[in-house]
This record gives sequence, C-alpha cells and structure tokens, in this order.
Amino acid sequence: MNMAELQVLAPSTHWLEFLFLPSPLELADSEPLSVYGTDYLQEVSELFSHIEPSILNSHLVQKTTQSVNCCFESTQKLLETLPGTKKSCGPGQQTCVSNTDVTLGFTLGCLSAAATFDWQSKEIAEGVISEITWRSPRGSCAAKEKADTVYESTGSLDFVLEPKERDDVYDGQEVSDSLLQNVFHLHNVSAKVMADRHKPPIQDQWSMTPQVKADHHPTKNETVFPASILQTPFCTHNHPKVLNFGGIGMVMGHERTRLGTRGLNDKEGNLWWNDSLATFQNHRTYMERQHSQYQVSWGRLTGHQLLGEPKSASNISRARLGKCREQWLPTVGLTHRQLFSVGFAQV
Repeated sequence: MNMAELQVLAPSTHWLEFLFLPSPLELADSEPLSVYGTDYLQEVSELFSHIEPSILNSHLVQKTTQSVNCCFESTQKLLETLPGTKKSCGPGQQTCVSNTDVTLGFTLGCLSAAATFDWQSKEIAEGVISEITWRSPRGSCAAKEKADTVYESTGSLDFVLEPKERDDVYDGQEVSDSLLQNVFHLHNVSAKVMADRHKPPIQDQWSMTPQVKADHHPTKNETVFPASILQTPFCTHNHPKVLNFGGIGMVMGHERTRLGTRGLNDKEGNLWWNDSLATFQNHRTYMERQHSQYQVSWGRLTGHQLLGEPKSASNISRARLGKCREQWLPTVGLTHRQLFSVGFAQV
C-alpha cells in the first residue's frame, strides 16, 4: 500500500510526521510501503484513540527503566510486576558490556576478533559454503539466479579491522557520562541509519557485528557468518572435515534453507513468488513427516521444529567425503557418518 492508504488503515498515528522525525526523508502520500500485520495496526490505532496521553507517556518511561541504575527499588519492582516474573539485574559489568555491545558493537567486536580469530577457519568455512545449497532441478531461471547470486559474508574481519570504515559507522555518535542520555542519542543515530537505508541495499555493506550468530537477510539476498561462529565447536582448522560439516555445515544448511522459508524475495530483495518455492515447500512436508516419526527418551519429536538443520550438510558431507581419503580419528572407532552426527550433537 502507499502512505495515504496506511493513514486510512491506522489513523491515530500521523505517519508522515512519525517517519520524518528521526531524519528528514522526502516522503509523500504516494510513497509505496511494505506493511505487515495490518490487523494489528488497525487494533493498536483503535486502542490509541481511547488511551489517555499520560498512559502512553508512562509506557515511554517504562521503556527507559532499564537504562537507569538498578538500585532504584521502584524500577526493580516495575520490571518484575509487568511480566509477572522475578527479574534480576545481574552484575554491573554484565549490563555495561551488553550496552556497549549494542551501541559500539563493531569496535567491541574488533577487539575480540583481533585477539581470537583464526584466519584458517575463515578459509575452511568459505569452502564448506561453496558446496552447500538447495535448488529444484526443475526450478525457474529466476530461482537459479537468486541461488547463484547469494552474497556470502564470512568473518567480517576485513571491515572491522579497518579504522576508517569503522569510524564511519559511528559518525555523529556522542557519548556522555549519562547512560540515559546516551540511550536517547543512540535511538536518534539508529533512526538516521535506518533512514539512510531508504534506497537500494548495498549487498557487501556489513550490518552485523563479529560477535553475533549467523543470519540470512532476504532483502539483500545475503547470508552472514560472523567471526564469532567460526570457532570450536562449529569450525576448527585442525578438525576432520566431517566434524566441520556437522558444525558450521549445519548452520550453513540452516541459513541456506531460509532462502526457501524467506523465499518471497528475488535476487535483488524484492518480493516475488516462483515455482521453486512451491517445490521447496513440498520437500519441507516430507522432512517434517520423517522427523515426526523419531522417538527419543522424552517422547516423539516435533517435525516442523527440526526442518532444515542437518539435512543439507549431511547430504553434501557424505558425497564429498566419499571421494576423499581424509584421515580418520584412529582411537574413536567411528565412521564418517557417525562423526558428522557427533559434530552436529556438539553444536
């Protein structure tokens, strides 16, 4: 829909003003939008029209309580009463590191990665990535192009170790002695960063810090494997390849499978639909039935919760390792297939 249609759908919010506040954007009523959760927006808009402004203000205050000192007893009680669960503030240094990670993640990640990252693991991971994919043999040309143009970001070291590029990320960021003021300022900076993305995405632009897990970004057709995951037990250069396939290979199979579960985007990130996605969904049904037949000590597995994890890596691992003469672990007495399962179980 466009901006004018959104305004009709949820009239209690002045959307042009709301989206313009963080950073000036040239938006008009004809601006095309991707709007998710239309029922939710309608109901929230209706709710806002009946709520006193003071209650909305109180909600804003509630959102900031975690940015003030935990010694405030009323804050602690509020954080426990609202969700109905006991909440612990935890050690002060844990809170500080967590906040620093959110606000200055690339700088923090640089310090960590420079001290611990194994460059050989990056090379191993890139080799595994190149062998794990899924594509219907009868799939459309568009689906083939999407699979062939997936941008793989591995390690992120080249970026985070380059001071100028790292400084550009924090251009305009100010830090004071007030935690609360820093949080407010961060929201403003983050909003400007989001506003700057109001243009075609840059595929090789890093948006994830080195110390987070892997992910797939459908609007960029990009799969990211940061430095933090390229280590034991996921990926180690002196492990047998089969263990790495069971570890980082499983993660790659998972992220590649999300090309299907998040498959409503074409190779450039635009929304689409194609015949390969329908074929993919059929394969999901078969795998769900298979996994649902497995019985373990606590009961029967739920098939749909296990989709995509080990299958791609397992198939590639068997095919690849069947052709090579890799040295086994002599004292373990396990086959390659069993070692793959051990690598997967360790993760």
